[in-house]
Amino acid sequence: KFENTECEWPLFFTYMFVEALFTGDAETASRYRDTLLNRCAVDRDGYKMIPELYIVKNEDLDRERGNPKTVDRVPNANIPLIWAQSLFLIGEMIWDGVLTPKDLDPLDRRLGAKQIRGAHSVVRVFTVAEGAELKAQMQQTLGADFPVLTPSECEAAGLSLRHPTE
Repeated sequence: KFENTECEWPLFFTYMFVEALFTGDAETASRYRDTLLNRCAVDRDGYKMIPELYIVKNEDLDRERGNPKTVDRVPNANIPLIWAQSLFLIGEMIWDGVLTPKDLDPLDRRLGAKQIRGAHSVVRVFTVAEGAELKAQMQQTLGADFPVLTPSECEAAGLSLRHPTE
């Protein structure tokens, strides 16, 4: 029924928006942001929502087949597509300076090996047990090579601990 009829997927514009922000390409980010805001987003109660896709209505299929890519597409009922909406909102938060790429990628995996060398900070992940007894139990279960420290050991090593809610 829909053979040779293309839908349009705004999700991929959200990827391009975030990618441009991550690479510092403000011009490209602006172009994709404008596309999302002005051509893709659907206004719902004052909020810009990104639909799953834009489709050709059933009644317009014959016209579309006769002259491809000339019939206006309409958003389908899946508004917002949570996946696309999430990426769009992440992009908006980076755009507005609320988040930075470093906030989302603290290990700088987006940069590649050559750029990561010489980075100023290193993120280390280990397990902190509340006390020596729990540490011993965890190491017995996980193995002696698994990094488990107590808060006092962290303090003695000059490591700063942060609670996940911080």
